[in-house]
Amino acid sequence: MDIQSHILSSFNEDLITLQNHLVEMVTQVEGSLIRVEEAIIQNDRGICADVVADDDIIDGAERIIDRMAMDILDIRYRRINVVANDVFKDAESSRRAKQI
Repeated sequence: MDIQSHILSSFNEDLITLQNHLVEMVTQVEGSLIRVEEAIIQNDRGICADVVADDDIIDGAERIIDRMAMDILDIRYRRINVVANDVFKDAESSRRAKQI
């Protein structure tokens, strides 16, 4: 496997992991919305309290997703910079070779 394929494969794996976390969080939010509707219909403060308590779990999932997304972008940015620097060095070497 060449470096380009490895980078793309790793990037895709990171995106799939991020997507899985997003789906998990959306499922938690959906469950909370269903329970809120139930609490309103039944006028049940206990269910409301449970939903509020579970919001910390959703907030934690959001922080994890934010961190993962920033890490993915940071890694991608650094890899692009490495490639750009290599291209620049190659172009500079070619320019110098032509001057000789």
